[in-house]
Amino acid sequence: MTHFAIYSTQLSYIDSFANQPLTKDENYTLHHCSSFQQLQTIANKLPLRLIYFISKDIDQRKVKQIRNLENLYSDVEICISADPSYAFKAWQLDVFYFTGFPPSDDDIRRVYEKYRKENPSTANKGQLRLKTADGFESIAYKDINFLRASGNYTEINYNENKRKIQAKKLKEFEFICGEKQLIKRVHRSLIVNFRNIQSISDGELIFNEHSKIPISARLEQKLKKEFLLM
Repeated sequence: MTHFAIYSTQLSYIDSFANQPLTKDENYTLHHCSSFQQLQTIANKLPLRLIYFISKDIDQRKVKQIRNLENLYSDVEICISADPSYAFKAWQLDVFYFTGFPPSDDDIRRVYEKYRKENPSTANKGQLRLKTADGFESIAYKDINFLRASGNYTEINYNENKRKIQAKKLKEFEFICGEKQLIKRVHRSLIVNFRNIQSISDGELIFNEHSKIPISARLEQKLKKEFLLM
């Protein structure tokens, strides 16, 4: 499930897409936020991918809001819809896209299609796409052992104890969880791939001889119960 948000204090666009969705081949939710506080609340709860920031003018207060979004949610792309006189300011802010005000339904769809083209969905391909120093790298879901939270970072362990560190919170990877992949979030700090678990015993979760992590007695019992339900 992909999450998008429209921030506009004046106009509501939700009804526009009730009968004519942005796309028919991807599951998504579109949230309308009429206040910046509401937008931040949603961004804190859900891994937003794209924010439509719709405002006729972009004053210093709104510049600060956009900067805050960029700093707090580094994985979110921002599209500004404003009077054309603010195009240069949008360029200075280095946002994903700029369009005039007010945006039409076609404008919003155009931004969405641009986002999809530049950020291809990996959910249907069984691949987790990660940013690296050299660009991007994809890891097959089946090769993932676990994802573990470390503050604002996430460790991704795959294959024979290979590791990648991403500057994202664990909740931003919850989209890979699902019955088909048997990848589940089992703790506030841990997502595991049940297909790759070899054993659970003596306070250890073992994927192979190289990939193992210590777990609490409580989590050990929880994981064993999960196995019984599969």
